Amino acid sequence: MSIRTIAFFGATGGCANSCLYKTIEQGMNAIVLARSPEKLKGQLEGRKTSREAIEQRLEIVEGDVRDVKAVGKVLENNGRGVDIVISGIGGVPTPQFSLMRPLTMTDPNIWGDAIDCILSVMAHSTLTKHPLLVVISGNGVRNDGPRDYPLMLTPLYRWLLTDIYDDKRRMEASLTKTRPAGGFVIVRASPLTDGTSKGLEVIQKGTMQQPVLGYSISRDDVGLWIFENLVRQQEPSAFLNDEISITY
Repeated sequence: MSIRTIAFFGATGGCANSCLYKTIEQGMNAIVLARSPEKLKGQLEGRKTSREAIEQRLEIVEGDVRDVKAVGKVLENNGRGVDIVISGIGGVPTPQFSLMRPLTMTDPNIWGDAIDCILSVMAHSTLTKHPLLVVISGNGVRNDGPRDYPLMLTPLYRWLLTDIYDDKRRMEASLTKTRPAGGFVIVRASPLTDGTSKGLEVIQKGTMQQPVLGYSISRDDVGLWIFENLVRQQEPSAFLNDEISITY
């Protein structure tokens, strides 16, 4: 059985970084797009990643996720293609002078632009290997379907995060409309914390139609869930073309 290769975008963020660490430590290969390769290496070293894993199983492409050539270099992987693509693209919330939309992002269109670039490169690829595309999103993004967050958090999702979530909705709409050949999974996490991992056994999972309601989950455990359920599994994902909510 060949060793799988996982492509990562946004791997300097906590969720994807956690999954990347587990991927290379467990003997799989990873190719990562990063604007700052040294920052990424520093983060992995901070997780006590073995030198062997970093040197032998990790390839870093320096560049921006809006750059078609850089994204193409990652997904083409020297003509070998990749098995799974994980997008943990994100940004930093910042206040703005608006009563109705008090928060925005330092890069307010990053989610939509990133997924559009990734999907475009996938659509024009000549490789026969079609990777599964996993996108890390958040609960409260969808305006239709059952509520996927506790009622007490309504002001957070329907007021404070309105501007930020507009771009996440754009990202999800692009993904579900395009439906890449290898399929997709949207992972909707509760509000993220920097807490230590509590382990797979305490993570609750729901679907779009039957979501789980929770107040938080650590970035490390989002990465853990993705690794165990989507990266480690060799069989076609049970969550193919689905939207999964996870929380404590």
